Amino acid sequence: MPGAVYLPFCGDGDIAAELYSDRPLFAIDQDPARIATFKSRFPAATALTADCSLWHPPPPGMVFSVADFDAYANPYQSFEAFWTEAPKTSPLVCCFTDGIKHALLLHRMTKVWDLAAHCQRPATINEARGQYNFWFRRHALPHVQSVVSPCQVRNVSFYTRRNMIYWGCVIHG
Repeated sequence: MPGAVYLPFCGDGDIAAELYSDRPLFAIDQDPARIATFKSRFPAATALTADCSLWHPPPPGMVFSVADFDAYANPYQSFEAFWTEAPKTSPLVCCFTDGIKHALLLHRMTKVWDLAAHCQRPATINEARGQYNFWFRRHALPHVQSVVSPCQVRNVSFYTRRNMIYWGCVIHG
């Protein structure tokens, strides 16, 4: 599909080099050194040092057909800001790197994530285990569906590797 790619958490641009080098890019990362590397690899791209969880307006006329939230932690606050404000096509392809299951383990299963409130809260071990075991199907995917409603999330694909969930979807509407 034609259109620009939104890349919060862009890092050095390794993924962009493999997948998106033929497209207009709007990249954001909090690390100035990574943005400098990204800009050296993609001189025509717009790249900002900024908070990835917030929306930062792109250059005029840039409309997104792909958004790749490679957060390696919690991509959902960034996605919500994007969804609310970004100029985007329909369909829209979205990719996510979700490390929330890893965070549940780091907190020794004493907290759970409240995606709507963008925070963790104390929990029983059974509640935390339930969230850990069914994170994607019962929490992450329904949350994204609620954010984009009345649009529809389709063509969902995912895999898990070492408590990281890598997933993508096509949003229609």
